[in-house]
Amino acid sequence: MGHKAVCLECYRVENLGSNLTNINIGKCPLCTNQMIFINHKFRPPKKTDTKK
Repeated sequence: MGHKAVCLECYRVENLGSNLTNINIGKCPLCTNQMIFINHKFRPPKKTDTKK
């Protein structure tokens, strides 16, 4: 059970792990927008599914 960082512009998801003391949420490596912190239960849609 870990947490995720999500970029809402390019739909990139990165797993952060379960250690909450060393979490560093920065910018997306692809589009340089700010990533957001999401619960581990979040299921992202496919990158090609722009409707979801």
